[in-house]
Amino acid sequence: VLETYRFASALLQVKLGRIEPGYAADLAALDYLAPTPVTEMNAFGHFVFGLCPSFKPRHVYANGVAAVKDYVPAAHLLKNANQTIARAAAVWNRVAKEGGKR
Repeated sequence: VLETYRFASALLQVKLGRIEPGYAADLAALDYLAPTPVTEMNAFGHFVFGLCPSFKPRHVYANGVAAVKDYVPAAHLLKNANQTIARAAAVWNRVAKEGGKR
């Protein structure tokens, strides 16, 4: 794992691998009550079947800035999401219209 951080740090030209000043870090905090002990043998199963289906981070920090606090996305992210949804709808409407012309 340490070599992965070193490789990525060199490739991206940022310091990675720690949560401390001077390092680039994104962090998400999730609530998860494991129904069975998490071990080396079943960690992937906990991730896929436990965390992924209910992925709703309580807090997310990206580049040291709060993106989600107490489950609420930052205002600029909500604005971007709403714009993205509207643009996607416009694209699909256009695809539907052009598809009907054939």
